[in-house]
Amino acid sequence: MTVEVLDTAYQLDQQYGFWSTGDYYQNYHGMQEKWIGGQNNHWYYLLENGDLYFWSGSFESSVLIETLDTSYYENPDLLIHVEPIQVTAEFIDGQLIINRSLLQTTAFSLRVMISDGIATTEQLITFEIEQAE
Repeated sequence: MTVEVLDTAYQLDQQYGFWSTGDYYQNYHGMQEKWIGGQNNHWYYLLENGDLYFWSGSFESSVLIETLDTSYYENPDLLIHVEPIQVTAEFIDGQLIINRSLLQTTAFSLRVMISDGIATTEQLITFEIEQAE
């Protein structure tokens, strides 16, 4: 059994160097898209369903980078000002042990892979943690 903590927003920001002036130029080309810049002055846009695209001169030729949660469309800043999540996960004696920072992480995903030596299965598990009042 293996487990991997997924930190998609942080990995995307590290790879593409997202930035914004605070104006997301919503609906600039008529698809209700929101725009963010990246390294080398490349442009990326988010659609309402959470799809993140690299702009290639037209919607038809643009490349899908990632399908994200719709919260990234609602607040593209989540891709721009990203800190790595503070979560670790491991299997100890067949039990999944998860540790997280109480101060920061409220949502995260794990990719769990289990094998019987012949076949392997994979499951994505998403956690959303509500803070106690």
